[in-house]
Amino acid sequence: MDETIARRIHRVNQACSENESDLLAVELPLTIESEGRTILHTQCSPGMVGELVVGALYTEGIINLSSDIRGVIIDRGEHDLRARVGLSPSSNRLLDIRAQKPDADIIGLVRPHRQPPPEARFTPSMLNTMMRTMEGKQSVFPQTGATHSAALFDAHGFMLAHAEDLGRHNALDKAFGAVFAAGETHKASVAMVTSRISYEVCRKAVSARLRCLAGISAATSMAVDWAERHDLTLVGRLRGGRMNVYCHPERIRLKDDSQDAWENGVA
Repeated sequence: MDETIARRIHRVNQACSENESDLLAVELPLTIESEGRTILHTQCSPGMVGELVVGALYTEGIINLSSDIRGVIIDRGEHDLRARVGLSPSSNRLLDIRAQKPDADIIGLVRPHRQPPPEARFTPSMLNTMMRTMEGKQSVFPQTGATHSAALFDAHGFMLAHAEDLGRHNALDKAFGAVFAAGETHKASVAMVTSRISYEVCRKAVSARLRCLAGISAATSMAVDWAERHDLTLVGRLRGGRMNVYCHPERIRLKDDSQDAWENGVA
């Protein structure tokens, strides 16, 4: 299914109006179901839907291992998408808990079992290179200006997965779904996003036990509080060699040698 669609528009410039064709990003509602019950409703781009489903289940703490998911069937209608997933008994029990206690910390139930990536430190140039690498993979945004991107990198700055979607959280879920399918979630150390860093995005990074989350735009207060609490280095306004480090700056190395600039008062 195409992620863009052509529409006729009136392009207005000063006193002139021209009838032209423009590309729009396709947006469709997605429903994720398991055994007849609805797990999630969202609006999304129609690409990488399988990865979105798996990634959402992973970042919500419903699945943790490949054996937790038995299969995904995507039904693509003209005006909507529907995903039917088969889950393990343990994952279904987590869904039962969430249905009975909507405010239960599902992530807290499974997070300790997730293998964290190796501890790492990053230079500003590494983080800026990762951001440029992610932006260079965009295909829908240059055509429409309507999508967000997310990418996952290992501790050495190698990109593991990239995804685009109308929703910043969906883009991140798609990237997580791709690394989950490849069996590489334990390698994911850094997430890059082309959006503001909200609590929702930060929560997904914490769920996956990442070391660093960085974005082009600013972070919200709740995201900073969550990152501080869960040992996540949070970086915003990452652009042109500059950035804001909101918490856990000990992972940012200002020099390429072994000197810790933060401990020595350089920052």
